[in-house]
Amino acid sequence: MSTTYDPKVFEEHSRNMYQSAKMTMALFPVGGVLVGFALGAGLVCCGLLKAAATLAGGGLGGYAAYRYGLVRATEIRSQAQTSMCLAEIERNTRKV
Repeated sequence: MSTTYDPKVFEEHSRNMYQSAKMTMALFPVGGVLVGFALGAGLVCCGLLKAAATLAGGGLGGYAAYRYGLVRATEIRSQAQTSMCLAEIERNTRKV
């Protein structure tokens, strides 16, 4: 089976990775808030302290997930840039 090089594959991969980075930034904090709410509610048995722990857990979980999502999205965008750079290098060095 003979395969040929297609730089459009790198470009499509890069677009998909940028979309993944956007989704990471949107979904990680939501998941963090939900997990934080659950953990905060599970730590305290009842009363006003339970409500405060639930809210604090949601806030802390959302913040932690936002920071982790920011790092992960940066890694994904860096990989997308590397992919586009490889396609551009190939374009510039291709023999005519």
